[in-house]
Amino acid sequence: MAHASRPIRGMRSFVDPFARIMVGWDGSHDSAHALQVAAELSEGLGAEVVVVAVLPVPDGETREDMEQETAGHRRQTTTAISSAVSGEAHIRVEFLEADRASEALADYAEGQGCGLLVLGRHGLDRAIHPRAGGVTERLVRHASCPVLVVSGRGDRHAGVPGG
Repeated sequence: MAHASRPIRGMRSFVDPFARIMVGWDGSHDSAHALQVAAELSEGLGAEVVVVAVLPVPDGETREDMEQETAGHRRQTTTAISSAVSGEAHIRVEFLEADRASEALADYAEGQGCGLLVLGRHGLDRAIHPRAGGVTERLVRHASCPVLVVSGRGDRHAGVPGG
């Protein structure tokens, strides 16, 4: 059996590829289920779970209004994420502001060296993309790491803005 004498170009180290698991969060029931699956995986792998919520870029508002709205979204999101997971999983929550959630999530996953991206099958854009959410579909096609797509049961939302 032949072995490569140097790393293959474009391939990250496979020493511990799942040390960081990222969950894309939009407040849908499926994203809550994705978080639960990621938390279970992290316990077995000893991995860190990073939940990333992409908030819309505020437009046309005063600085004070934008800060209040963003703070409200962050509080609601953090509360919903905390209630979605039970147990002792170590979860870190990050917030990004972007116009295109799929690009922001893909860039974050690559930049932070995430080894696995866990997403809900349907997000809050289910009516537009009935088979898989638009953000989920774009990330499956363009993410630089493996993507695990999970489906929750029912159409309830976990309680973040717009959910």
